[in-house]
Amino acid sequence: MYKTLPSYQVSSFSNVDKASEPQEWVNYLKYVNTQESIKNYKSWFHSLLCVQNYSRILDIGCGTGEDTFAISCKLKGKSKIIGIDYSKIMVAFAQKYAQSSSRIKYVHGDVNNLKFEQKIFDLCLADRVFQHLKTPHKALQELIRVTQPGGKIAIIDPDWSTLSINNSSDLALSQRILAHQSNFIQNPSIAKELLSLFESYELQNTQIFSYTLLFYSYTVANIILSLTKAADRAEKAQLISKEDKVNWLRELNELDQEGNFTSSLGMYCIIGNKSL
Repeated sequence: MYKTLPSYQVSSFSNVDKASEPQEWVNYLKYVNTQESIKNYKSWFHSLLCVQNYSRILDIGCGTGEDTFAISCKLKGKSKIIGIDYSKIMVAFAQKYAQSSSRIKYVHGDVNNLKFEQKIFDLCLADRVFQHLKTPHKALQELIRVTQPGGKIAIIDPDWSTLSINNSSDLALSQRILAHQSNFIQNPSIAKELLSLFESYELQNTQIFSYTLLFYSYTVANIILSLTKAADRAEKAQLISKEDKVNWLRELNELDQEGNFTSSLGMYCIIGNKSL
């Protein structure tokens, strides 16, 4: 079991290759992708898109490649999917999936400057990517450029303002800690901004869907959501005392031992079509 977070910040996926131990990021994503709560939302996302109906798909921020491979297994006929990631290390790890399927290709690249011709994909998707981007509008412009007229663009990201510990006895304390954590995400509220961003570029038939990630294990939530790190950061910023931190973390452990731990994080999925 993966027990520790990478030493590099979880909010810095764009810098994986610059980390002192980049393999830790590979291990982290592999761990995240094995969790039921994560697998459930990914299955929901892919079903929502009806991925099996597309012939050429671009998967932005493919990471270690599991999602790209999972989608490829649902494709029909001569359909293909390309996974792209800014991390060369992630792409190198993902290549093993390409060896088992002729439908898949993994490439290194930058979503802000895609090395593809225009109008070649009928589906472009990005899963938990835009929260890490410095210029999300530029990335969306690139997705629109490489999408065929009438093709679909789908983006799903978390709204970090919704992160909560649902059974905490001190909700105000939890809110101070978790709200401060969002300061370490490049775009913590991008999920709420995507709809207006889609409309500003005149994407058609725009739809918005919501999904709530639920974690019933403190161990899992702590790894994926960095709860201990959040408490450390809040103490360092003098938003809480050391005693507050110790008591909060103790309560989370106690809730977990009692089988009463629950944490939730809201996500938004935005889907639109490029105009004909």
